[in-house]
Amino acid sequence: MKNIITNNFITPSYNKKGIFLRTVHSFKLRMRPLNEKIIYILKRYWIEFGINFQHKFIDLNDIFIHKRRPIILEIGFGDGKHLFYTAVRHQSYNYLGVEVYLPGIANIMKQIHDSESTIYNLKIIAHDVVEVLKYMIKDHTLNVVQIFFPDPWPKTCHHKRRILNKSFIILLAKKIIYNGILHIITDCILYAQYIINMLNNMKNFVNISNFFHADMLEYFIKWTKFGCKAAVSKKKIFNLIFQYKN
Repeated sequence: MKNIITNNFITPSYNKKGIFLRTVHSFKLRMRPLNEKIIYILKRYWIEFGINFQHKFIDLNDIFIHKRRPIILEIGFGDGKHLFYTAVRHQSYNYLGVEVYLPGIANIMKQIHDSESTIYNLKIIAHDVVEVLKYMIKDHTLNVVQIFFPDPWPKTCHHKRRILNKSFIILLAKKIIYNGILHIITDCILYAQYIINMLNNMKNFVNISNFFHADMLEYFIKWTKFGCKAAVSKKKIFNLIFQYKN
């Protein structure tokens, strides 16, 4: 629990001489003081819904009450509204959310606690997802990986911060089961083109996308903040779906 309150979401790296190695991350932590309500919610509910980061592989089936169900990983769930909505309505799946945005983590925990439904299929990890995948998730254990509205970092000088880069996709490929799904949604056409071109050139991913669904627009307006913003701005939502093949 200590790492949650102190915002320690990144494991520092040092070379053999003890010099700190700066690493480029896809997120920018804003070290704002936590208000008492957020601290209370995190302390009160983390033991029930949270999984502490560790440098040790975990058995994902052990962290859920209902074993052997397909596991969906949502990366960067923001305020948690969409993740909560889907977990409640799809109890036959187990959901794992990874996020570094503390108010969003507190918000989804409060939604789970206040829900009239009993929810056993949702767990949260508050840490850098790259380290979570490297050190905690065993190979070929994730049925679906969802990345909805990742920051496109539109300036050319910031492209290095994009979470969806070749090295990250290679890491994901190790964690997704054969015939599993990588599902990405973005409202940035240039980012969509970049993602499509990158994944089309990787032999283990097959593009099974339908790039835009009118019915999906209504869904994401209702359940995601960025979907709502896209609709207000009259942007298209690109629904990118890739299947991992052996």
